[in-house]
Amino acid sequence: TWRVALSCPAGFTTPLAFNVPSGWVTYRRKPLEVSSDLYDPDIGLIVYSDGTLINPVAPMPITGAFTVDMGEYVAQWTQLIVEVINGTATDAVVSFQVCTYLFDASYWDEFIMPMIDKVATKVEEIIK
Repeated sequence: TWRVALSCPAGFTTPLAFNVPSGWVTYRRKPLEVSSDLYDPDIGLIVYSDGTLINPVAPMPITGAFTVDMGEYVAQWTQLIVEVINGTATDAVVSFQVCTYLFDASYWDEFIMPMIDKVATKVEEIIK
């Protein structure tokens, strides 16, 4: 678990990367909890998972604490990048808690992905 309080100056976009250690992946679907000392619709959050935007709305307004859902089709990831856009005239401190379930990347590649691919193939055969 990582916990970070990020200083977000008024009028700026502040990025932060959470990297899974080399040789590992994580598969947690709802890994990111967000809170702030200032809730305002003009403070927004953009979240990328391995370079892919995962926001349902970009940016997501920070009007209260919430948990970011990676979506039902995200199987694993190695990096989250968050960008806080502070469109207010007040500095804010946005806090993040990232919880991960670490998995050895080679095990994931050798055993888990082939199982996922096999199930996907079977589902495609059934649908046809």
